[in-house]
Amino acid sequence: MARLELALMLTMLACASSAVAMRRATPSRIKQTANYREAAELSAKLASEESGDAKRVAVIGGGLSGLACAKYLADAGHVPVVYEARHVLGGKVSAWQDADGDWIETGLHIFFGAYPNMMNLFSELQVYI
Repeated sequence: MARLELALMLTMLACASSAVAMRRATPSRIKQTANYREAAELSAKLASEESGDAKRVAVIGGGLSGLACAKYLADAGHVPVVYEARHVLGGKVSAWQDADGDWIETGLHIFFGAYPNMMNLFSELQVYI
């Protein structure tokens, strides 16, 4: 799965979650938190450790963890293949349009538990909410 496709999937999730509040979604000091800094350091390490031996890697589940895993595998020079049983991505944090055209959103509370890490991931993908 290409980095652009992963970015688009995560952008869709971010856009769905941004509808929760109209105020500024990201705290101004988020990049100063220990979780954010640790995630940024680990991301940089993964991106810098490309091996010349790219692997095709199965990622089981297209939830936030699976999509993030696929992104970091791609950063490290591998080829992730995401397998998801449902017809929508996002796992517990997903959004889709029903037959009437209404948007259904689930699990946004899961998103906030990993807020600094998700904000770091969005920053890497240049997704701003």
